[in-house]
Amino acid sequence: MNHRRAALKWLREYWGGMVQEGATSFWEAYNPTWFKGFMYQASLQADGVSGFFVSLAHGWSSGVTPWLMRQVLGIRPTAGGFAKVDIRPDLIGLKWAKGAEPTPHGLLRVAIRDDKGYITTIHLPPQVEASVSVPVSAPDAKVIVNGKPMASVATDGGRRAVVRLSRPGKYVVTSH
Repeated sequence: MNHRRAALKWLREYWGGMVQEGATSFWEAYNPTWFKGFMYQASLQADGVSGFFVSLAHGWSSGVTPWLMRQVLGIRPTAGGFAKVDIRPDLIGLKWAKGAEPTPHGLLRVAIRDDKGYITTIHLPPQVEASVSVPVSAPDAKVIVNGKPMASVATDGGRRAVVRLSRPGKYVVTSH
């Protein structure tokens, strides 16, 4: 998908718009062009009686979550039951992102921030192996894992480096 930045802009307008309107959950319907400050939901009635026609906490508005997990945090299972995963974060202009993916083995947590290089923190549950692809500035850039250089393989024309994690635990992966 080569339209991640456009998608993120759209998410900021629609989901961010709901938050700016005071939402504490995501609504069934929302359009950022609607008049601000007007409680539009109360006027959308199917039968002309008082009450809400649309939900203020609707399941289909949660559809953005899997997209963010896959496209921003880059979490993709590559074997059944999350026995193996690829983690390929892409901040698409964000300064940081974090999240947790439920797996049969426990939560797989990923956080990445851009701080004069990329710092990716991964909490790998037991029985899960990860192939982690991090942004680098050059094909021969060093990747540091938990404070020590780790062997990596350059990919994506030298713009990324891949390291393999095979044991449960917390990993801090630093790349420049």
